[in-house]
Amino acid sequence: MEFLPWGAVGLSSFLIFQARLSALRLDCLMRRFSSFRVSYSSVMFYLYILFRVTGRTRGLIVVPPRVKSARNTFIAVVLILGATLAIEWGSTISWLGEHIGVDLKNLEPDAKAAAQGQLRLAAIQLAVAVGALMAIFYTARTYRLTRRGQVTDRFTKALERLSSEKEYVRIGGILALGQILHDARDQSEDAQTVLQNYLVNHTPEAPAEWPDAGATTTSLPAEVQTAVDALGTATRHADFRLRLSNRTLTRLDLRGIQLVSADLSRSDFRRADLEGANLWGTNLFHADLRRCDLRNALFVNANLRGARLQQSRISHTSFAGALLKYAVFSDEGTYWSSEETSFRHANLTGAILRNFHFVDCDFRDADLGGANLSGATFERCRLARADLTGTDLHGADLRGSLGIVREQLKEAKTNTRTQFPSYLGPTENLGLSGSPSPPD
Repeated sequence: MEFLPWGAVGLSSFLIFQARLSALRLDCLMRRFSSFRVSYSSVMFYLYILFRVTGRTRGLIVVPPRVKSARNTFIAVVLILGATLAIEWGSTISWLGEHIGVDLKNLEPDAKAAAQGQLRLAAIQLAVAVGALMAIFYTARTYRLTRRGQVTDRFTKALERLSSEKEYVRIGGILALGQILHDARDQSEDAQTVLQNYLVNHTPEAPAEWPDAGATTTSLPAEVQTAVDALGTATRHADFRLRLSNRTLTRLDLRGIQLVSADLSRSDFRRADLEGANLWGTNLFHADLRRCDLRNALFVNANLRGARLQQSRISHTSFAGALLKYAVFSDEGTYWSSEETSFRHANLTGAILRNFHFVDCDFRDADLGGANLSGATFERCRLARADLTGTDLHGADLRGSLGIVREQLKEAKTNTRTQFPSYLGPTENLGLSGSPSPPD
């Protein structure tokens, strides 16, 4: 028998095994293999290996089960190939000789013996390599199981600490869970879930109504700060989305925290420190961010619809692409400022930014339709392609705006106190009640 037909037989049989063909009798199987001139002993050996690997020994009825893991498949293929090489060794040598450009039949006896010895050596080396790979696989598997057991023990002990009556013991349990988040990222989901539920159960609900801007805020326990730090650090390495909506998180130190795509809707963050925080894509719907430090924070593509941000420190902050519809940045009697803040492509429809002093801010392609910018001052601010339809610009100072054109102001609401850039020229023809700034 030649090696190539036997390889085709092995591949065909393996495909039949994978397809789970039932009620395939041995005589039918032999008739299928008869064209390949397979010996009866070879077929029986193959069936024996197949039955032993799959665990099915129902006589002559081949009803192989589904392969439960890639390991069994790999072992089956290796054993079948090894049995093929062992049983049909002579045919294997002949086939290799024909396909490597060496005609073993025409060689001298000594040269033929040397060539066969080299082929045997290559086959032995291949078998050794396969065995080494299998040994490495099982060693790695044993290591993973041992490590998983150690992590499970640490997780159990951390849970026991969380139920302690002493605060420092609970903090130790939180730190232990945070360490698991770093050391065992493949098992971190359970630890993250526990910490998230811990925060939900140890933080009060956010007030149903907006508190007064000057109302006192309560400092939360140290364990809450520790849990937030652990979760914020974990999101740097794992695909975790914090779900902490409608909670009171006042006065927390969230500097540099990573809360990408988190759900923090309706939560109370008053007087929290969010400097350098990454809240990309975070849901902050109706969140209370008053008197917060938002310098260098990222709110790119975040949902801040109806959020309150009065008296917050906004500098070098990015609201690019954010949803800021009806967000409140300032009160009627409040004068606030913002430097180098990006509102590019942001939706500021109906937002309140009255009496704001914008310096080097970017409003390009922003939707300011219906926004209240009365009394606002724009100093070196870019407003190219910004939508100012229905925008309240009463008393606004646009002299320092860059890239704004006359067409943008046609649908804006202005009055005699509105000041326009000098490069626009006279505004009477536009129907604007304001007047251009005097020439420099």
